[in-house]
Amino acid sequence: MARTLASLGGYVATEDGGGLQLHQYASGTVTSGDTTLTVATGYPWGGVVRISVDRTGDAPWGLSLRVPAWAGEAQLVTPEGTKRVKPGYTVVSRAWRAGDQIRLKLPVAPRWTEPDPRIDAVRGCAAVERGPLVYCAESVDHDPAVALDAVNVDRAAPVAERPLPALGRDVVALVVDRDRSEPNGDVPPPTTDAAGNGWPYGSHSTADPEPGNVTLVPYHLWANRGPATMRVWLPVAPR
Repeated sequence: MARTLASLGGYVATEDGGGLQLHQYASGTVTSGDTTLTVATGYPWGGVVRISVDRTGDAPWGLSLRVPAWAGEAQLVTPEGTKRVKPGYTVVSRAWRAGDQIRLKLPVAPRWTEPDPRIDAVRGCAAVERGPLVYCAESVDHDPAVALDAVNVDRAAPVAERPLPALGRDVVALVVDRDRSEPNGDVPPPTTDAAGNGWPYGSHSTADPEPGNVTLVPYHLWANRGPATMRVWLPVAPR
């Protein structure tokens, strides 16, 4: 941890003979020689990154901004206008002046992510991401009667956002629908032994018998509200 913090500046920004490169987005200042930039952003909760040139020399140089692979609809606003930019690095080269500003707009709307179908453990499942963050379902957000390993989610329903101040001032939680389809007829309960343990094989409904909502929290923030179970990959309800 100490070495990560000591080298954090090198992860955020670098320089070479052509100019400056911003790799990670966090509010602060970047100084290189006679050039100083101020970065202001609410990332990763918000997708707008504002970069101001506080001071610089007279020679032209290039500012490279990393566009994440998931940000296919990113926009860059410069003094010359607005344009869409593709994932990778986009470079703005010009004779910069103190007071120049640019904005990078990254789409942080929730999205479904599918695994490679060759991965047996998560086949038929999907995960939810928002911006650069992976989300998970945590048992503390649900009724004790709801077993996370028995929940099917409905990918066709919209994903809602809501604040979650219990985990931080700017934290955004997501809410997805559990499956609302009807069970496949009258399905008998699985066979149990004398101790009441369920036999895992037999006829089971493929639908969630109690439709409702599933709350998702950023994966890196789980286990901060007491003992809990968690899952990232959620079974997708069959259609």
